[in-house]
Amino acid sequence: MVSPINANCEDFFKYTDDGQILATNNSKKQLAAETTIDKLGLNIDKLKDLRAKALEPILEIINTITEEDRQDLILGFSETDSKGYYEEFCAAIIYLLKN
Repeated sequence: MVSPINANCEDFFKYTDDGQILATNNSKKQLAAETTIDKLGLNIDKLKDLRAKALEPILEIINTITEEDRQDLILGFSETDSKGYYEEFCAAIIYLLKN
């Protein structure tokens, strides 16, 4: 299983624009990622739908923004709000912005 306190836990996963979370292509990380996705139910329909809705605004602009705008968005989604919380599904959003 992948621990969320692992500094690079996002490296174990990749995301699709329809809200799926998948194991990375890195063979050394695939089993842990697949186990985590399965055991935690990270690909149930409800989560896929919520993830897809969170990605919609990014998908609408991703091909029209500059590289500087892209980096600003990545930075913004990498930071917590005033209460110390991250934006919902920020890892998926950042993944799409980077890839």
